[in-house]
Amino acid sequence: MTRKEWRCTTFGRLLGLVLTVLAVGLDAGVSTAQGTSPGPAPKTVASPDDSLALRQRAAEYWAARVARDYRTQWELSEPRLKGRITADEYAAGRGAIQYLGYDVGDADIKGSFASVQVKVIARITLPQSKSNPVVKTQTVPDAWIKVEGVWYRRADQETSPAMSGATQQ
Repeated sequence: MTRKEWRCTTFGRLLGLVLTVLAVGLDAGVSTAQGTSPGPAPKTVASPDDSLALRQRAAEYWAARVARDYRTQWELSEPRLKGRITADEYAAGRGAIQYLGYDVGDADIKGSFASVQVKVIARITLPQSKSNPVVKTQTVPDAWIKVEGVWYRRADQETSPAMSGATQQ
């Protein structure tokens, strides 16, 4: 057997061994990671403490909305929003809706994501409208995300839920 033939044969055996080990490892990985395939996330039960912390953060956020405290609203927003705009930019352009009150309801937590049902009372004044402001009460879903153990309001949702298509009450 020449040296070249020996290398090819040895390489072929080594390659076969590696492929066999990989095949066995992948087969074992598939059988132990059955719940990791794409599809619906497994149901997780949130602890009462987690639900309470989320509802408290939501109440703090909505109290800031009622008080028109834009800096606190911005601070309670998820970090990726704070990386895109400043607190002053966040506050700019607000004003057509004045929140008069809120009631934080049930929280639905799925891992690091959550939705809190919030009943809001808002006065809506349309710019350059001769009609009187409209007072509206609605229950709206408020989306939250947990980042490093802290709940933040999601940036990718309606910023004025009182104007959304939520169910009027």
